[in-house]
Amino acid sequence: AVPYQPKPDAPVNFYGVAISTSGIQWNWQAPVSAGEDGYRVRSPKFPASGGVQSQYDVIIATLSVDTTDWLETGLMLNTSYYRYVEAYNVSGSSRSEVVSCWTLANPPAGALVVSRQSSVVEIQWLANGNPAYTRWGVFRSTDNFNTSTNTVTNFSANYTSTAIVVTDLSANTSYWFKI
Repeated sequence: AVPYQPKPDAPVNFYGVAISTSGIQWNWQAPVSAGEDGYRVRSPKFPASGGVQSQYDVIIATLSVDTTDWLETGLMLNTSYYRYVEAYNVSGSSRSEVVSCWTLANPPAGALVVSRQSSVVEIQWLANGNPAYTRWGVFRSTDNFNTSTNTVTNFSANYTSTAIVVTDLSANTSYWFKI
């Protein structure tokens, strides 16, 4: 008789960290119970109605039992990826929650001041290969970002233009900008 082996518990604390424009480090903790033969990182397929996972998932990587992280490379820049990890053995598998992580964007290129007045400046930059939906953050400082930093627009503002007009500047004051 073959002894019964229950399916393993699900991995916990699954998350991704963008490490480059083309790579994400996926991390998790092993399930509390032992018994897994390994892990599979999967990409869920979502139906057009969204949100509900279908049965047609894709295995991205199959990993050994002692693994609790995996570096996924060859991804597109500034793109969101959804993944989950499952622990498996001969009796079945248990999965983590589905999480998403974005790869990094390229830094902007060619930033320059295209016009200025005493209290207004217009700055433009190149997207540098980033997709049109790239969100930009713009910050200003009066001391080259040593202690003074003010947010002109942050990433959560969904600012996707590659130009901005900054107002309310003080005359005869030097400003530094970061995009």
